[in-house]
Amino acid sequence: FCLPYCRLPEYSNLHSVMNKIVIQGCLVGVLFLLAGCAMTGSRHTVNLYQLVKESSVEILVDGHLEGSGWFANAKGFVITAAHAVSRTNTEIEIISEKIGRLPVEVVATDRGHDIALLRVPGGTPPYPYLKIAEKLPPPEAPVYLYGSALFHHGIMLGGIVARDGTTFTYYTDRQMLVRCYHVTAPSPPGTSGGPWVDRRGRVVGNQSGFITHHGAGAGIALVAPPDAIRQLVSTKQSVRTPALGCGLEELWTQSPGFIKRFPNGTEGVVTIPIDKGGPVETAGLTKESLIVAVEGKAVRYKDDVYRVVHCRKPGDMISIKVLDPDKTTPRDLQIKLGSLD
Repeated sequence: FCLPYCRLPEYSNLHSVMNKIVIQGCLVGVLFLLAGCAMTGSRHTVNLYQLVKESSVEILVDGHLEGSGWFANAKGFVITAAHAVSRTNTEIEIISEKIGRLPVEVVATDRGHDIALLRVPGGTPPYPYLKIAEKLPPPEAPVYLYGSALFHHGIMLGGIVARDGTTFTYYTDRQMLVRCYHVTAPSPPGTSGGPWVDRRGRVVGNQSGFITHHGAGAGIALVAPPDAIRQLVSTKQSVRTPALGCGLEELWTQSPGFIKRFPNGTEGVVTIPIDKGGPVETAGLTKESLIVAVEGKAVRYKDDVYRVVHCRKPGDMISIKVLDPDKTTPRDLQIKLGSLD
């Protein structure tokens, strides 16, 4: 702490010396303050890494490293990605420097958010764990992913929240519609199931996947939101997730030739790709079917349909209007939702 400098009248050499002493004292004080801030920031970074490291694990399935995970409470419950432990009749284990190697069992899953809850049976609590944030971090907030990036151990990656609120993505290979949000960051294989944390070490999301373009990562991570994680940890019950049985693409992303087959200014989403035998195919839609309304509301974006589906239950019926190419009048259809589980 340094008092404001007041220049003394220069009546003598003594006053001049005193002035210099005051100035030098202030400078030293400022330097100590800056050094203290730097040390505090350094300690904060080290503590964040150690906190997350001690509370995180790697996921082994039949002895193979499948992804990452983390303890969500002191009783031995672990969160990871649902797709990492989706196979049946497998042996699942967790491993870390802190706790060693332990068998776990699947307690519950939420495929609509790509998260799974595991438990260490007969373990010895308390386990080091991470607290879950109450809400999504705001856009531009710095966040950090911990996991086995490309199967290198103990890697922490930095990113920035890229959007406000949640959206949806459809994993074609897993036939899963997942609610998530975007983070601008690398998220290579091996990090699936790893925690995204803020600067205070609170979990703000769980790593699910990443956007690719022609097979290459685009530097945008797909992250499960904290509200879904809290619900799974709290209820310890699997969530039944409705399925439309297809992905969706907005009309304006299609080829100019295909767009011209619809009236000028038409908006909607195309059902691409379609799961064989799924609800959309059963209802008679094809890869050229354009959904222009759902439950009586016009459709412009993919999320206009996905949000309706996500709020329903498997077996529910939804009403849609479909416009076929080279037609001017849409037709009404009912789709019975399937289940991801």
